[in-house]
Amino acid sequence: MELQRAERLIQLAQQQRDFSRAIRISLDEAIIQDIIDRPDVPELIRTSPLTRREWQILSLIHAGLSNDQIAEHLKVASTTVKTHIRSLYQKQNISHRSAAIELAKDLLSKIQGE
Repeated sequence: MELQRAERLIQLAQQQRDFSRAIRISLDEAIIQDIIDRPDVPELIRTSPLTRREWQILSLIHAGLSNDQIAEHLKVASTTVKTHIRSLYQKQNISHRSAAIELAKDLLSKIQGE
């Protein structure tokens, strides 16, 4: 059942092409664990140094949300979001939001087996 849930979420993410104010996929901890536990997920993703919260924030960056929108969505302070973003950038050796979006696209394509 969990595998079906993860596959359905990925399918919905593929169908959603309008990024303006839309949250493509909100990755809560259960969904992230479902994705990581899938046997067909590449080792790169399974052993990622990102925390679950960093995965969530990366998905929301990919969806086109601003830091303030991410903070509102996650019900945390915007400074908390900035801290997670800084950590995510350091772990992935990136320095711009556009690089984070490209990283998310790359990871999503690996999850989808493309």
